[in-house]
Amino acid sequence: MYTFAFVVVILLTLVLWIWAFIDLFKKWHNFGMIRIGYLILILSFPLLGSILYFQLSGRKRERKFSPDFNHSPRS
Repeated sequence: MYTFAFVVVILLTLVLWIWAFIDLFKKWHNFGMIRIGYLILILSFPLLGSILYFQLSGRKRERKFSPDFNHSPRS
């Protein structure tokens, strides 16, 4: 049972690690020392480095729903 869980964790870590590499080299705005720093982070700590890369790399997500609660209702 523990062997299966261990293999699943290793595979998920490997997928996240590869995803971080692909994302790092797809971004054209990460260049020079920034890219090298992220690369060292990902290579040094595969799981934690990948997670930190996605947190620190400045990925911007668009919000599809953004209600405006500051306006008063029309009467």
